[in-house]
Amino acid sequence: MKKCIKYLALFCFAAVLLCGCKGKDEGAEADPLVLPDYMFDKVEKSDESCTDEEIQKIQEGINNWAKAYLLVDSYTSSEDKEAIDTGLYESIVSDKEREEVQKDRDEFYQDCEVEIESVSTEVTAANPATYEEKSMGVASCKVTITGTRNEEKFERNYDLELLINYSSNTVSVYEIGAISWK
Repeated sequence: MKKCIKYLALFCFAAVLLCGCKGKDEGAEADPLVLPDYMFDKVEKSDESCTDEEIQKIQEGINNWAKAYLLVDSYTSSEDKEAIDTGLYESIVSDKEREEVQKDRDEFYQDCEVEIESVSTEVTAANPATYEEKSMGVASCKVTITGTRNEEKFERNYDLELLINYSSNTVSVYEIGAISWK
């Protein structure tokens, strides 16, 4: 099941990348990391909280996203890991936080065998938001990931503020407005 979710997330990410590449010259070199114009600071966030039912749906969706993107097992192919890393890095709004995440991930995986055992998410706040008349949401959450790194147990606790879409059956994470971990 865990593998299926990762492949589904990777497929969705690949589809987004392909759709975003229309109109480019075939012979032109691709930039290593072209960052989008971020929406996070431009959304109009409601003072009203999402309903309990919506929060449960958001929590489940963020948990699935975290399983696929925050940390992955070492058995993930290098091509898949590169696509996952690129998707994660492109979604981080802050240049400083993006650089910190890249550095941490490089160090975390260097010469290590990583196996993820569990991922749990607690949404601490979720509010409806709009951007250019599109409905979306802003969610604050804590994600805990446990596993082994070179057969030694580890636990990572992430604090995240995310721009999400929860209006369809699947919750999508658009951007990471803030990310920290310990």
